[in-house]
Amino acid sequence: MEKALVYDKSALRQRILQFVGSRQKVEKRLIFEDCFRHFGLSAAEKKDKSFESRMIKAKSVIGALLSEMRRDGVLELVDEYYYKLPQDMTVSDVITEDKIEEFCKEIFKDNKSLTKKEIFAKCVSHFDRDGDGKEKEIIHRRGGNVLARLLRSGALYRENGRYFRNDGETFPDSDVGNCLREAAEGADVRKCFKILLNMKGGEFFEEFSIGLISAEIAKTSFVVKSEVTGGADDNGIDGVIETEDGFGFRERVLVQARTRAKGAITLKEVREFFGAMISEKGTRGIFVTTASFHSEAQKFMNRQRNLIGIDGDKLFSMATENTCGVTVVNGKTELIPEKFL
Repeated sequence: MEKALVYDKSALRQRILQFVGSRQKVEKRLIFEDCFRHFGLSAAEKKDKSFESRMIKAKSVIGALLSEMRRDGVLELVDEYYYKLPQDMTVSDVITEDKIEEFCKEIFKDNKSLTKKEIFAKCVSHFDRDGDGKEKEIIHRRGGNVLARLLRSGALYRENGRYFRNDGETFPDSDVGNCLREAAEGADVRKCFKILLNMKGGEFFEEFSIGLISAEIAKTSFVVKSEVTGGADDNGIDGVIETEDGFGFRERVLVQARTRAKGAITLKEVREFFGAMISEKGTRGIFVTTASFHSEAQKFMNRQRNLIGIDGDKLFSMATENTCGVTVVNGKTELIPEKFL
């Protein structure tokens, strides 16, 4: 009995657009051959020309879809045997963020976790069929937006440089999930809070810190600008918060955010940040960390009128007051899992 021809019309349509878009024009025969691979037709099936064969059904489906795509204006037939994208349609139009997001969701059905590099490699393999690199550039440019969107929606969560599929569990089976579970079951919430921030890494901590400090400053001043600037070329500054008070005076608050599981922030580190703050024309500086400050570092900050440090304990208090990852329910302090997943 002949196997049924099962296919996803939308996926096949996208495949054709990608295949045609990778060249100036593509021979009709080659489009059919590429689609046969999509259907997974074997060599024997391709030779079967009987009326009910999968080969004939596939040819019928492909032919009908090509005609439909011509009517829709997304394909043009030239020289009778060749197809091309319309003049004003490019590879960039074909590989949209929505298409990348759709594919990312598909690959996470078979993979519980992947690094960003692995995700992009799979996307490039799927979308870039001729290896000319055009699709790769688009995927890398738009893929970051897609992953950020999936993180915000809760479809994925990030831990130790890997992206995990969110299966809807309150406490996923991971280091972060286990730490959240321990806190919920009675472990020291303050300690778990610091451990979680260290686990989540520098990028997460920078965003967390800038958001929290901005919320705290907003209680007394208007926050004009708040952005994370950390990266390879951040010049020692991880965030910038610009404020304005009721009189119209402006402040430029520069932030250094540093996670540390063991040891204290040294005098050298604080001095370097202070120097960067002056160089970048900051009016105030805040050094925030999950750890503590060495006594000499603290003395140095105490001597400066425009420099303060926020250690792990102070950070926890601020987070609790601003309900940023920590909340108080019926007098009991609890972590907010969604903030860390």
